[in-house]
Amino acid sequence: VLLLEIKENGVSLYLNSLSQFFLDTVNPDTGIPFSTLASGASATYEFIVTFDPDAGDQFQDQSVVFDLKIGIFVELPEACQNIQFTHPPIFGTQNRDRLHGGNGRQLIVSFEGNDVISGGNAGDCILSGPGNDKVSGGNGPDAIDSGPGDDQITGGNGNDIVMAGPGADRIEGGNGHDQVFGQEGNDILKGGNGNDTLDGGPDTDSADGQLGTDTCDAETEIRCEL
Repeated sequence: VLLLEIKENGVSLYLNSLSQFFLDTVNPDTGIPFSTLASGASATYEFIVTFDPDAGDQFQDQSVVFDLKIGIFVELPEACQNIQFTHPPIFGTQNRDRLHGGNGRQLIVSFEGNDVISGGNAGDCILSGPGNDKVSGGNGPDAIDSGPGDDQITGGNGNDIVMAGPGADRIEGGNGHDQVFGQEGNDILKGGNGNDTLDGGPDTDSADGQLGTDTCDAETEIRCEL
């Protein structure tokens, strides 16, 4: 009987017969999950195949080939979970990136660095990472979730949902009935055109509903009807 053990950094992740391994991985959408590595991190994996010495030479000159799938793990916020993406995702790097969406619905993800991100002509899911980013949703109902940093965010055209991260952010909903949420930090929120909802979150925030019938929750409220 052939046995398979898979180790990550010396720690056993899987130990079973090779025949059972084939049963466990028959579905191409599943398999044996490895760890999720942080940006810039690394890990060492070992695939150890052993056989009973009493088996003789029946496995001589045989080989085992493993398929590895390597990808980027992204946890979508609730606002993005119902978006039907029509185009491949766009990923940034640890450096300063300029990311632009296309004509379809896309997932756009930046990582570290002071990035410039713009959505396309449909409703995109934009996730900006740590750094002082500039984000524009473009056309369509976008969902924007920014990470830590002093970000400048514009929803653009469409009924957008904007969720700012920790930091002193400047957020404008743009055209449409937008929902704008601040987090930690002294944020400046502007609704733009439409009936908007502005929620500054913790700390000392400013909300300006601008045009339309707007709902505000902030320490300083201007042109907020509700």
